[in-house]
Amino acid sequence: MKEATPAIDDAFEAIAPDEVVEIRALERAIQLSDGFSLIFARCNQPAQRHQLVFQIEHDLPSFAIQKIDFKEPVRHLLDELRLRIQDPVPDAVFVSGLEYSLPVAANADRTPTVANLNAARNSFAIHVPCPLVLWIPDYVLTAIMRGAPDFFSVRSGAFFFTVNPVEFEYLTDDVTSENYAQTNNLTLSEKLERITSIEELIAEYRLLPPDATSRASRRRLLHRLGDLYKGIGRLFEAEKAYYESMAIAQEMGFIDEEIKDLYGLGIVYAEQRRLNDAEAAFDRSLDVSRSSGNRLAEAASLKNLGSLYILQGRLSEAGTAFQRALEINRDENGANSESIDLMNLAILSGLQGQSAKAEQYYRQSLAVSRKATDRVNEGIALGNLGGLLADQKRFEEAQLAYEESLTISIELGDFLHSAGTMLNMGKLYADQGRLAEMEQVLTESLRLYIELGDRVHEGQCLHNLAILYRSQGEIERALDCLANAISAFEGAQYLEGIEDTRRLLAHWQQES
Repeated sequence: MKEATPAIDDAFEAIAPDEVVEIRALERAIQLSDGFSLIFARCNQPAQRHQLVFQIEHDLPSFAIQKIDFKEPVRHLLDELRLRIQDPVPDAVFVSGLEYSLPVAANADRTPTVANLNAARNSFAIHVPCPLVLWIPDYVLTAIMRGAPDFFSVRSGAFFFTVNPVEFEYLTDDVTSENYAQTNNLTLSEKLERITSIEELIAEYRLLPPDATSRASRRRLLHRLGDLYKGIGRLFEAEKAYYESMAIAQEMGFIDEEIKDLYGLGIVYAEQRRLNDAEAAFDRSLDVSRSSGNRLAEAASLKNLGSLYILQGRLSEAGTAFQRALEINRDENGANSESIDLMNLAILSGLQGQSAKAEQYYRQSLAVSRKATDRVNEGIALGNLGGLLADQKRFEEAQLAYEESLTISIELGDFLHSAGTMLNMGKLYADQGRLAEMEQVLTESLRLYIELGDRVHEGQCLHNLAILYRSQGEIERALDCLANAISAFEGAQYLEGIEDTRRLLAHWQQES
């Protein structure tokens, strides 16, 4: 039988095989098998896999092929096959969907599914008396080679199918087409699915000609990967993706793309409280923006720096940065960004104890958003205004602002903003002693954050629920919420939240 994998470490270093040659070799391997044989078909893209299987069925019309496509994780592949294999036994069994059982590429070789393959390796020939073809992406094949070497060693052949450059560009366009707001509103499972698709495309890149087009596509994939990892709180992976993307952008002279990568890195550093690193990234984006004459990028860099200065307690410098960003966006007719700049100035004014000035900025932001029919920023401004009014004990006005903000976010399908508004409404209800309503909105906010994979805000919801339950004398329930909040913060690598919540948990445990 054909052997396409000379060594584990060299598995994906070969020149991309010709698809026609490879599919003919796979067909011969199936036809020549006498009883059980284990065949690996490496194919990263589901659409391509469907086409290949269709081609094989067309080429072998008298061959009975049973297709088993898993849509959910399986712990014991052999047990699943024993339940599903048809009677009479088919001429071959094609299995796909094992990636659902190994969702995290970095730890795929340590999953129970892989371990069970190794343990049952000698039983496959008994219960699957025909060729077994596993259609799997790169990272699953690598996981099997590393985590189940005995199972992998009984293979009869391994065949490799890669996308052509035109299809690679099409697939890259497909997985990078969503904007940042759309990314934020994906569910956790959708984000993980896109992460897997992008990592598989990046693996395909290694088999493409190293031309400028493919390098530009690789950069887009890496930047998108950074956005997705950041969205689920995996900040170290996000940093790595942004950094690799930025290196390509610098090599190719893609200035605007370099700036976007610097934004991403700066935000990741800020969330990790690596404030000096964040400042360096935002300073660099500001320098590059100014040298390239990109005034809107300059304004965005100033906005990011202003937000960072607030974290550092440098409020005067934050005000200067926000004002300059506002001036640029007004000059460049950037209405959406102007609305954000006004909100930032409102936040700063509130921190400086200037509530009247903050309210004025929020209402200016609302006016700009409404004039530009910018419903997203209108909803955000209303939510922020609600928080300011609540702090001033203007509860009825705050309630109206929150409700209008929530209505807009629901209409837009902006689940992230909906969750944030309900989290803030929880505080409003707490201030009014409306504890049943507080629990209701916090529980719904928690549900949305869990679905979105936003671990930081998941932890904040749990923290607030813990305070509510403790006030009602439900001590054990409150302690459970704090423990779960710590777990959420740990998952997001949010050090400040971990430390604060651990201190509170220790204090409550001592009291109880």
